[in-house]
Amino acid sequence: MRDGFGLRILRSLLVGYTRLVRRVAPAGAIWDVGRFLGLGALEAGWMSVRDEFDGLEQARARHEFEDVAGMDLGLEGSWQAHFLVEQGQALPAAASCPATMALLSQIQGLRGAYFSVMGPGTLLRPHAGPNASILRAHLTLRTPEPIGAAGLEVDGRRIEHRAGEAFVFDDTYLHSAWNRGASERATLMLDLQRPLPAWFRPLDAAVQALWGLHPARRGGLARLIELDAARNG
Repeated sequence: MRDGFGLRILRSLLVGYTRLVRRVAPAGAIWDVGRFLGLGALEAGWMSVRDEFDGLEQARARHEFEDVAGMDLGLEGSWQAHFLVEQGQALPAAASCPATMALLSQIQGLRGAYFSVMGPGTLLRPHAGPNASILRAHLTLRTPEPIGAAGLEVDGRRIEHRAGEAFVFDDTYLHSAWNRGASERATLMLDLQRPLPAWFRPLDAAVQALWGLHPARRGGLARLIELDAARNG
């Protein structure tokens, strides 16, 4: 679907769906980590996750988020990743992270997982995600000093990265991210299925089928697999 009439219709449908979801399952821009089974265990095991991230850094090349997305993300600076799970499918890097994958297996509704690395002096300008079915979570592994040098602002609320702590937010709200520090900020970033009433889930499944036509989604897994094979063999 090219950036024409059809894409404009799809974007309008997704905006309308976001409004509907917020009425059906209201929770606001920032969610309680305790609502998600398995995130507490992930926080408790964060040092094992960090150690596996460090090992992956030595073994595999990172990917640029914009290369994987195939589009401009409104980025100033450097934002890269090691992808473990995409669209529910484990990727080759996951084999190097058994402890992390064991912890992720306990998380309900996991749809994506990747180590996200934001370079010093990076800004991700204010934007809003298009898919209301997904919530985003971060487990902070490394963050520059002082506290607040790296963080997000979601719907006017500031979140500061702190090593070993997780947070969950709804990225359909306007949000931005930054690293104003002198070192990299590294997190384990998760895509989570938004909790929805059982009666509403068939509609969500239908909307997700349409979401597969969006440029941010269409061909993303195949593109990632191809890029990873080229960079990491």
